[in-house]
Amino acid sequence: MALSLPRTQTMDLAGRAVTMDEAAFRHLYDRTARPLRAYLMRSCGDLALADDLLQEAYLRMLRSGFEGEDDDQR
Repeated sequence: MALSLPRTQTMDLAGRAVTMDEAAFRHLYDRTARPLRAYLMRSCGDLALADDLLQEAYLRMLRSGFEGEDDDQR
């Protein structure tokens, strides 16, 4: 399942979310949580673990001061 926002818009939302822009985080979460949760569920096969990993992923992103990545970091 592909994300419904172009990559540059998703990266911008992530950058704004880590500056504690609640609306940006909510929008980012709404756009990315479902496909990420589905991926985690397929990967680990355990719904409770997938939910824990999803929460941990967003928490780590917020704590990291997300800087994004450019094409050289791919």
